Amino acid sequence: MRAVNLPKPGICALFVPITLLLLAGCGKEESEPPPSSPFRLHATLPSVVLAGVPVPLLVSAIDERGLPGPEWTGQAILRVDDPRAELTAPEAAAKPRKPAVLVTFHTPGIHRGTVTCDTGEAPASVGPVRVVASEEDLRARSGGAALRVYWGDAHGHSDIGDGVNPPRRYFWYAREIAHLNYTCLSEHDFQQFISRGLDTSPDGWDRIAAQARAARCDGFTTFLGWEWSSRVHGHRVIFFPDDRSRFVSYQEADTPAALAEALRGTGAFSVIAHPVGSRLTPTIQWDSVVGGFDRLIEIYSGHGTMDGDPDFRPTSDPAEGRTAVDALRRGLRLSFAAFSDTHLSTPGNPSPPPIRDATYPGGLTAVIAKSSGRADLFEALRDGRTYATSGERFLLDFRVGDRLPGETLSSKPGAKYPVRGFVAAEHALRRVELMAGGKPIRQFQADGHPEIDFAVEIGPLPDGTAVWLRGESVDGERFWVSPVWIADEMSESR
Repeated sequence: MRAVNLPKPGICALFVPITLLLLAGCGKEESEPPPSSPFRLHATLPSVVLAGVPVPLLVSAIDERGLPGPEWTGQAILRVDDPRAELTAPEAAAKPRKPAVLVTFHTPGIHRGTVTCDTGEAPASVGPVRVVASEEDLRARSGGAALRVYWGDAHGHSDIGDGVNPPRRYFWYAREIAHLNYTCLSEHDFQQFISRGLDTSPDGWDRIAAQARAARCDGFTTFLGWEWSSRVHGHRVIFFPDDRSRFVSYQEADTPAALAEALRGTGAFSVIAHPVGSRLTPTIQWDSVVGGFDRLIEIYSGHGTMDGDPDFRPTSDPAEGRTAVDALRRGLRLSFAAFSDTHLSTPGNPSPPPIRDATYPGGLTAVIAKSSGRADLFEALRDGRTYATSGERFLLDFRVGDRLPGETLSSKPGAKYPVRGFVAAEHALRRVELMAGGKPIRQFQADGHPEIDFAVEIGPLPDGTAVWLRGESVDGERFWVSPVWIADEMSESR
């Protein structure tokens, strides 16, 4: 374990003062509520990095509600378990998102760290981080693109709808406090309970679009989109690949099919929101799902879990037969997403207080993509190269044959398939389950270790089977990896 003290200014040019470490991530915003105490640190490193290449350590101070903490000026120690790691001060640059320090790992493998402070506040865990020797280690297939993991929360609200803060603060929080790689302010077109939304704000869409464009920077992107809010057919979060397209209210396109038709040619796709419903949110109607347009489904949000487990963070009023796993049982080709559905305008908030019937920490969606650029992230989201978590940044690698989550493996009838999986958690894992459709077919016990690495052979499986992975840490956090679909070559050729 290498420990590095981050001293006060002027002591060592290689290290940065803790005042920069904290204030780089928690600058003040207008209309910011006063922080409560005590506060804690929130620190992140990229999930996948190349050995020898400096990467940014981002740190912010938050209070017990996940809001920006005070301008603390003590000292902190960064500890990382790579004894060869180096820390350097970043070059002088204006905000946004100036890192506290640049970390260079030199030892391939899985690494973790902590940032602690000298006055006893709660430390921040950093990692797991996968360090690889070369880009070749990041290719799923020979000649394919090198892929990394990027994090986002893309379902939430502002004061244009039923959120509490303006769009500018929403994007600022995602970038500077939560350290996300991407977000979307998915405002309601019209929130029926309070008669608010984009339909009642003539300049609302343009205000959101302007702030989304202004917030983008290296390593952080924003999508334009909104929440199509039908109480009859269920809600959809819609994502656009560009800044030119505009929302279409459910009052103009009153079914998902009509919406898909209205958006034809824009490249937009849909994520089915909170499918099981709650006291305040409607459920999905399965006969309304539009193939090719509805691409993902929320399996977790701040409202609760949507995987059918009544013992893990249930929503306030879940409907039977409407979970993301039920979608797979029905043969629907939907990948997994987890977002916060924040109404506090704090996407990616690590410790939000309960609000209305969103009583849990929000989820995050990891995207397996070529880069953090908007086009690459959009493509990966649309194609379902994702895994969902209840908030923790698990590190996962899952393949069936040489296929990744969201992809299809074509095979001969009766064939068997090699499956490889790797899971790393912040602390210790409890269990990992390999799933076929809605049933577990293999279970792997972690025995208190923070990592599981397995290789098994499965099959034969029926045409159209979804093969996926789920698991849980001893901290009670969960993940759900989007399926690889099995396609019978004979049925494909007919």
